[in-house]
Amino acid sequence: MPDTPSYTPEVQESIDQNLDTLQKLLPPSGVWLAELNDVVMSWQEDRLTTDEANVAVRRIADRCTGGTSSVTACKEGCSHCCYQAVAVNTWEAERIGRFLQQEPVRFPYSPTPPDIDGMQVKYRGVRCTLLTDSGRCAAYEVRPLACQTYYNVSSYSSLCRVPETEVNTLVPCLDVRILDIADVALNMHTSVYRDIREFFPLNKVCNQSQRS
Repeated sequence: MPDTPSYTPEVQESIDQNLDTLQKLLPPSGVWLAELNDVVMSWQEDRLTTDEANVAVRRIADRCTGGTSSVTACKEGCSHCCYQAVAVNTWEAERIGRFLQQEPVRFPYSPTPPDIDGMQVKYRGVRCTLLTDSGRCAAYEVRPLACQTYYNVSSYSSLCRVPETEVNTLVPCLDVRILDIADVALNMHTSVYRDIREFFPLNKVCNQSQRS
């Protein structure tokens, strides 16, 4: 887990207990790190296409976080995290678009790094356009890597409620930065990164979808 601010004793206790349980539930980091390295190396050596490598990374991410919701604050129907910035790359947007049968907005390729801080400010408190009226993600099966690996490892969902005026939150999350690095390595020369709402503006999304 990345460095985080101080918590109340009760919250910190729940974090420690949950992380201890997760350590027993999830595969050892050495195992999935080796798998991740093999995927990236196979892609670099043209033994995997970019599409195949991206899918493989997300399968590894699924294994790394599988069962996490059973011991953390993240439960089905909770959508606190759907009111903050979600950086998505072109490959993910196209995958989501195929699932929804809706064309994402096209952006020309640019080597300029995404303005993550600017996204956080702009979209903080703004509902994700893929969040349905029933509180479910319309594209949950193919949700972005950022969503797939975002878990509040405490037992307090109140930490996830997005303050409208603050950028930094106190949400203690799993440290999956190595997955983000692999994702950028695979996509940085062919994708642009935008907030998901820019790829799928509200007027292009069917909010009545009940898929989840």
